[in-house]
Amino acid sequence: MKNKILLLLLVVAVFIPFAFSNWGLTESSEARYAEISREMYTGGDYLHPKLLGIQHFHKPPVTYYITALGYAIFGVNEYGARFFLQIALLLQVLLVFVIAQRLYQNRNLSLAAALIYFSYPVVQIAAKNLTTDAYLTTIIFSCIYFFIQYQQKNRKLIYLYLFYIFCGLAFLTKGPVGLLPQIIFAVCYMRMMKIKAKFGLHQAAGILLCILISASWFAALLMENKSFLDYFVHYQIVNRVSGDVFHRSQPFWYYFMVMPPQALPAFIYFIGWAISAVTKRGMGAAGSKLLVIPLVIMFIVFSASSSKLILYVMPLYLFIAILSARYLTGISLKTIKGFNIFSVGFAGVVFAALATAHFFVKDYSVPVIIIPLCIAALATLLILYRSSFSPGFLKAPLLSALTVAWLICMMPFLMKANETAINSVKPLAAYINTKDPKKEATITVYNYLLPSLAFYTGRKILTVNNGYHLAERETYFEKNNEELNYGYIKLATGDTSLSKGLLANPVGYLVAFADEPIPDSLAYLKKGSTEKIIGDKWAIYH
Repeated sequence: MKNKILLLLLVVAVFIPFAFSNWGLTESSEARYAEISREMYTGGDYLHPKLLGIQHFHKPPVTYYITALGYAIFGVNEYGARFFLQIALLLQVLLVFVIAQRLYQNRNLSLAAALIYFSYPVVQIAAKNLTTDAYLTTIIFSCIYFFIQYQQKNRKLIYLYLFYIFCGLAFLTKGPVGLLPQIIFAVCYMRMMKIKAKFGLHQAAGILLCILISASWFAALLMENKSFLDYFVHYQIVNRVSGDVFHRSQPFWYYFMVMPPQALPAFIYFIGWAISAVTKRGMGAAGSKLLVIPLVIMFIVFSASSSKLILYVMPLYLFIAILSARYLTGISLKTIKGFNIFSVGFAGVVFAALATAHFFVKDYSVPVIIIPLCIAALATLLILYRSSFSPGFLKAPLLSALTVAWLICMMPFLMKANETAINSVKPLAAYINTKDPKKEATITVYNYLLPSLAFYTGRKILTVNNGYHLAERETYFEKNNEELNYGYIKLATGDTSLSKGLLANPVGYLVAFADEPIPDSLAYLKKGSTEKIIGDKWAIYH
């Protein structure tokens, strides 16, 4: 009964943000995915993703398709863009539970793993910010679950085919990197369990099915244009891994530094497991070895890649959460009490800081409603802390999960009050829409890419790139060579003749960074305009 109640609380915590997910899309990644999906949905072209009218093939289309479905159900808004992220989070939590259950056959351990995984802030970030990572992680977890089911359930073919189908979907979500975690896990599982690989008819059929799903979108594009092969292989795969084409290069030790803070407070359980494994010179049960070795291999692979972002390593938290839960089941009552105290103390510091921030923080707005919410959160946690609880090791992960659940409840109020600070242009778009409700004026953005400005205004955006890498566009798949026709102008260094010809006597709205003045050579762009500053960040000339 207690397990059911805890799971119900978890589900409620997951779905609470649905009613409040109305803060503005954040630039640049979330806005990019939302706008590409909007253009795909409104234009009806599901083969050629477009960003501000220019074909954009950086990612395969699964995330765009899912987001477009959200628009079809809920309309073109933030809620529609983010809805299925919450579904993905719920599925991830359930998959963590069932994978742990398959490995350890212990419902309390599995529940602890699910609570721990849910409590990781990085998991919540992925579920509140539209990118491919939440969907890819869900698909990868599904692959791992189906593979274990196939091996443990008398090799039922349904699980084998589901494994290959979801591998194909992973590829169609993020390319080859989407296959790495489940393949590494599958190989390690086979080796450690001493399962002899058998290649038969169904294995061949499964691989063929995976290839057909993986290649479907790419093949359709290649049939149109053979140059896509070089683009995907060299630019999107080789350069991403070995180069810094998207300015995401980080040192090898990057994930050592960023992963622990992104998983507090529950990451302390994994630290406890790691210390125990080292001091006792062993990993524990066989199930733990099945988690540790793939975790280490994947960590090394991701660290060796040049391109790094915090959400790229989301699949690793599955293994970290289950190992943490495994550790909690075997520790002493004294250690459990220590973790309980740490969890409450951590929450106390966080909520006290949030409540007092209303009075002392100047750069960000902390709404007054945060104060009673912080008080309610601390009261809830203290009641749970003082309550009798059996089995006792579940209390610490539940305290961690509830801490994050309360923060999720506060998140909409904080995000909505600081839309400009979180890099959303929703207030900027509202100003333009209010001033020009008939949508007659043009919008030009100087030296930056603002996809969500098109999302909120429903207008064509002209981007003027004066050398900033975030304003760079790929236009070699465009059939029309007249740049202005597809909304992009790249200025040659020291040469403004092109822009003078294309932007003579500009009308409408010119948007630029408030702290990045438009150079004198381009002063004609804002000639005779009135300047309006939005949120100390954006300057609008009109």
